[in-house]
Amino acid sequence: MSTIANIAANNQLILTSPNGTQFTNNTNIPKELAIFAIYHAAQYDGKPTTATNLSVSDFLTPMRKLIYKIHNPAINELTDVSYIMKSAKGTAMHSGMEAALEWYGGYKQEIRSEKTIDGVIVSGKFDLIDLETNTLKDLKHVSSYAYKKLMLDIEKIKDMDNSMSIKERLEYIPTYTKFQLQMSMYKWLNPELSLNPYGDIIFSLNDGGGMERYPIDNFHRFPLLLDEEIEEFVVNHLTELKQHLADGTLPLCSDAERGWKGPEFKLQRISPTNGTFTTVRGSKFTDEVKFREFCRKSARIGDVEISTPATATMCNYCSFSSICDQPL
Repeated sequence: MSTIANIAANNQLILTSPNGTQFTNNTNIPKELAIFAIYHAAQYDGKPTTATNLSVSDFLTPMRKLIYKIHNPAINELTDVSYIMKSAKGTAMHSGMEAALEWYGGYKQEIRSEKTIDGVIVSGKFDLIDLETNTLKDLKHVSSYAYKKLMLDIEKIKDMDNSMSIKERLEYIPTYTKFQLQMSMYKWLNPELSLNPYGDIIFSLNDGGGMERYPIDNFHRFPLLLDEEIEEFVVNHLTELKQHLADGTLPLCSDAERGWKGPEFKLQRISPTNGTFTTVRGSKFTDEVKFREFCRKSARIGDVEISTPATATMCNYCSFSSICDQPL
């Protein structure tokens, strides 16, 4: 009996995927959906990440996480199946679209290409090329939160210094730059295809568009970076990586990389109009000393102090969070 059939028959608490990776199901996701998730989580055909073999995705991940990935440290805590559910749905959607477009015709799909730079193999597999227009396209199954971050980044572009390096843009407009960089690297890996200098990302939101009412299915066009810019970025990234590996150092993730948001302090008091607590005007602070000074001058009897601790949102989605010791 296959691994998948064993899971279905025995309703195991520990689920084992086709490639042997084990997952917990502590959130009690229905068994059938859990099986779906662990099956699709194993559908990666690339080589494991090493110091001499990197994928395009590895260039989009924080340097600290990449080094963890290369060292492949033992992690005692198993990943819960809920962590991979959204990515599994995205993988399944990719597979479905690939089959549909193969039937329809007019597309070149999922070719893995590679280059060797300074002794390191850099590889990547694009989603599809529209042969009618020779345009590179990529499917993204993302949350409305991720889409909102993209919209905010697009707003910031008009004030951006165009002389910024790719590394600097990854800090200033990280979501936009990651999408742009990924497609630009695919073009760089396939010079013989003579692709258009722009690419389209097809978005399908996985949570219904959220409260922002974003269109669930749409696309955005991104100007692709020049091959020379990509080559320079790759060489610099590899140089930095090799230095950290040689020195045994582990750089900290930046605030942008870990989605860090500082603590917030505010004062609330009961509104005389509706009898509910509302935030006192001017009482929101990210600096506790300034907040205390405000309270000393303006607080009243019955006011309530509300404090929200600092958070690092992206750390919740990092597979190495259980062993990472970077301070919050």
